[in-house]
Amino acid sequence: ITIAELLTMQLGHDKQPYIPFGQDWVEVILKKPLSWPNGDHFHYYNLSSYLLSVVIETITHTSTFHFIKDNILNPLEISQCYFDQDNQNRNIGGWGMHLSCNDLAKFSQLLLQKGYYNGKQIVSEKWIEMATQKQIDTIPFYSKSESVNGYGYQFWMSTHNSYRASGLF
Repeated sequence: ITIAELLTMQLGHDKQPYIPFGQDWVEVILKKPLSWPNGDHFHYYNLSSYLLSVVIETITHTSTFHFIKDNILNPLEISQCYFDQDNQNRNIGGWGMHLSCNDLAKFSQLLLQKGYYNGKQIVSEKWIEMATQKQIDTIPFYSKSESVNGYGYQFWMSTHNSYRASGLF
């Protein structure tokens, strides 16, 4: 499984597994048989984002929350934020990042300004460009609605050359 496959929802699972209370989510996800070869096609799967969060924690030796706080939230002057966790105290990543509307607007401004905020480069401009352009087709998984325009790196492509971050919590 590559990071690019996780970023573009190409893990290879057709549905999220049932994870019994107390079990290690990573173990359950990685033991689940593939429905098709990973990297074969798009299928929206929140646990791809969860695995990305685990990768961040493994590489940085800190929680995904603290990594994002130090590198993005603090430079954006966002202090009131929290992330949901699994039963092993890992940040979930696929949902559960809680921000106020004003702070979400700061994050949006960072994206609109290609990684710049208050005159500082916070996120690589190249990364923002790659993340917010189509990396994979979403059809036939989605055949109607605003979700037929493709998927970037954790961003849905939308009409009128736009993109969105859609999610719960």
